[in-house]
Amino acid sequence: MFQLTFQFECCGFASVKDRVYPFPSKYSNASACVDLYSYTEPCLPHLQMATRQIAISLLVVVILNLLLNVIHLTCFIAYTKS
Repeated sequence: MFQLTFQFECCGFASVKDRVYPFPSKYSNASACVDLYSYTEPCLPHLQMATRQIAISLLVVVILNLLLNVIHLTCFIAYTKS
């Protein structure tokens, strides 16, 4: 969670007080992240957007691979018939 907090400049998971870093203890409360770093957005929307971008990239790779395989197979069949 520490790396995500700084990479996406966010605090917590679903809210800024949910699963935050630094973790709440007797020395700090759940709003310590907001107080220390002044991040006001939760990390969940950022994680969802990053996951969506990776999924789209993988889908594009799979579709391009399928397209290249179809082209290769078509050329192979045309070559063997002649």
